[in-house]
Amino acid sequence: MNRPAWPRRAGARALALIAAGAVTAAVAATAAAATATTAATTASGPPAAATIAAPTFHSRVFASGSGIAHRTRGGIEPISQPDDISYLAGHIFVGFQNGVGPQGQASTSGNRDSTVVEFDLRGHRVAQWDVAGKCDGVTADVPAFAGRFAGQFMLTSQGDEEQIFVAAAGTAHQSLSVLKLTASVDDTAWPTGPAGSLYTTDNSHNTIERITGPFTRGSEVAATTPCDENSAPSTCPGPGFPPNYLGRVNPNTGLISRVAVTGAPLAPQGMLFLRSFSIEMVR
Repeated sequence: MNRPAWPRRAGARALALIAAGAVTAAVAATAAAATATTAATTASGPPAAATIAAPTFHSRVFASGSGIAHRTRGGIEPISQPDDISYLAGHIFVGFQNGVGPQGQASTSGNRDSTVVEFDLRGHRVAQWDVAGKCDGVTADVPAFAGRFAGQFMLTSQGDEEQIFVAAAGTAHQSLSVLKLTASVDDTAWPTGPAGSLYTTDNSHNTIERITGPFTRGSEVAATTPCDENSAPSTCPGPGFPPNYLGRVNPNTGLISRVAVTGAPLAPQGMLFLRSFSIEMVR
């Protein structure tokens, strides 16, 4: 049985992670403001239903929020709602939102703090820290080996089903491109090659999954979130709006194809790809 674990003072790695998030938010705000004055090019794909994209991948539970708790003004509570996931200095960091609202509103129990948990590469909790408000993120940097938009800064508009790419961000030559998607997505990852693992948070099951399979270098995989679309019904999932699933994005058309995944139940949200050498270190 896991004993409840309590928050502690943020260490250097956690502070670096939180500081990086603050910088990212500032850049995101600048890029968002630029959309009003910068012309955008749009690549649209047909609004087709998602199809299954071969080959098959496999999912297993890497870590879970079960058994991890934090102190609140109302007492001790278990952590929940894993969302963002990052890698730093050999460990994986996950932000649990704990029911906090998008503007820092208290959860139904009165809690106002998210929890950042540090895991080693075996999925064991190393440390945790509470942070005020809702821990969330909206940005990504497209790697140099990506099939399109390489080296650009990306923002995702879930409700509008768009990915917004910023080239030469913050310079006089800054420009924006908009890729219209066939479904809403939360987070995106670009595998570095066929080996390695894709880690994804699962808000529905309060877990973090590790997905393995024959990845393609530079391909774009995404946590597809139909219920976050602007047209989604108030009761969701529902007809035409399934639960979250793993999808492969065509960067030229925006078409998202559903990826077949076996193993542990999967409703992906935050995503992180790590090369195989990171996994070999813990075997």
